[in-house]
Amino acid sequence: MVSRADGSFPVVLIREVVSPRAIAVHPIRRFLFWSQASYTSIESNKLMRSYLDGSNQTAISDSSSSPRISSIAIDFSQERLYWCDNSRRLIISSNLDGKHTITVHSSDTNMFALTIMNDYLLYSDVSYYNEGVHAIDKMTGAWIGAYRPSHDDYHSVYDLTFHHISNQPTDVGPCSFNNGGCDQICLPNHFGFRCVCSFGYFSTGNKTCETVAMDSWLLLVADQRYRAIFQIQAGYFEYYMVPLQQLKQPHGITYDKLTQMVYWSDVQLGTISRAFLNGSHQHVIFGDRRHQITHIAIESELRLLYYVDAARGNLGVIWLKNETYWVFNTLIRNELNRPFGLSIDSAKGYLYVTEGGYFPSILRAKMDGSDVREIIKHHIPGVYNPRGVTTNEEGTMIYWVDAIQNIIHERNLTSNNTRRVLGDSHSQTGSDSDIQWYVISDVAVSDKKIYWADMETGNVFRATLPGCQDVKVLGYKNMLFRPSGIIVERETKLIDHENGLRGYWIQALWQKTYKRPASSCANNNGGCDNACLPTPGMPTCLDDFSIPSPDAKVFKGNSSTWPPYGPQFLRRETENDGTYGHLSIS
Repeated sequence: MVSRADGSFPVVLIREVVSPRAIAVHPIRRFLFWSQASYTSIESNKLMRSYLDGSNQTAISDSSSSPRISSIAIDFSQERLYWCDNSRRLIISSNLDGKHTITVHSSDTNMFALTIMNDYLLYSDVSYYNEGVHAIDKMTGAWIGAYRPSHDDYHSVYDLTFHHISNQPTDVGPCSFNNGGCDQICLPNHFGFRCVCSFGYFSTGNKTCETVAMDSWLLLVADQRYRAIFQIQAGYFEYYMVPLQQLKQPHGITYDKLTQMVYWSDVQLGTISRAFLNGSHQHVIFGDRRHQITHIAIESELRLLYYVDAARGNLGVIWLKNETYWVFNTLIRNELNRPFGLSIDSAKGYLYVTEGGYFPSILRAKMDGSDVREIIKHHIPGVYNPRGVTTNEEGTMIYWVDAIQNIIHERNLTSNNTRRVLGDSHSQTGSDSDIQWYVISDVAVSDKKIYWADMETGNVFRATLPGCQDVKVLGYKNMLFRPSGIIVERETKLIDHENGLRGYWIQALWQKTYKRPASSCANNNGGCDNACLPTPGMPTCLDDFSIPSPDAKVFKGNSSTWPPYGPQFLRRETENDGTYGHLSIS
């Protein structure tokens, strides 16, 4: 993959690489080097080279020797490659085309990482009795010395980088000025350059990249590895990226039908953010690095955003009174054991939370956080490590993912019957042949269809309920990398801007198929002056100025600026641009 220096606009250059391990770039010659280092498919082990745009891929190592190359370094002064062959325990040097190889150093122990520092080669050894960073002469291979930590402070070093201008040459090429005129990524090659667009964007043919913001039949999925949120278009099932900035590890995702904004949690930043589908008006509304917010769920009409905090064992709610005023309230504090999934049923006034830990279970509570009950206990099959959870539109069925068994279960909330919906087999017959899933991360249900995301294959699946019939991969296979959260919404349309809101929502298809009962807050806001939390009986009112939770917070401000939780997480750290070299060890 390649991206900008800040990680934005990731692009897959080469697919179906067998066990990629090491990588090195020669910016002057515009070469990309990488190794395939498999423990099982030995014949695939090679040292590969291409141009920086991925074209002209060539194996430059002797495949008959089956090298398992764990690290690659380039000597720019001598125009030579060095690599560490982990299988034969050798450090080898060659020309940039892989010819004229020389064995520089050999060892009886496990050499792994490699870098060049002036006239020396530094390599790491991950053997227990020879661990550390070793230095040898670059030309003769003679051992010079080593830094060895004590056994009490043993740490295996799997990567080495020497930061210095001699190891980071620059080239004035076609992409040096104004990014070559490219909107996103400019990739030099042997003949010049080419502009490419990140996955989820499409090229307009004039070096620009565009995406599509849809307002009907939304399927949104968060991908942690891409650091992005994607829309999947109905019918054609094309992927379009929501043009957001500075995402780190997006995880939970939900959609506000009233304001037509997407909300997401970031488990690395510990935040909840929101934006319109065209990427505008993006800002953080809650959180900091002390939190680990996994899943979120919104009740659009009541302006209630619920979240679970796995780090603190909390369940919280945010009252989104308007665009410049919102209130935070912790409903359950420090009582949940590794909470993860979250789903709400406002019509019945219940919410559902999955718990991990020593006694995994599925909890049900009223939407004001009271009456917490363990409705599905850990000894029931399918509750070994419950993750994503959802309910159907009628609120009669609950579905959850078990991460250990890699299956989806359902329970009828009326009869309490539990059964397996999606089998533990890694493949299933459907309209697509050879359908496989390995690590199911989340599940959603809409209009008698069930959807799930698989982090191993990078696919989003759909099947028909009951029984998961006609399993289908949405869009092209293996396009995502680590999809985590998924949300499906029916038809939504923007029709006006009355009452200071950004639009009402209608669901014609919904009204034709099922009329969901109103919540206990539906009539006159439940009699509440401010926030109304629906329950099966009388609703609970939250006083705007006298909130029950002692750590509740109120934010008032201009929504065009960042709330107080946001800026410190989006500042870029300045890099040391001095003349000294720095050795990074990881």
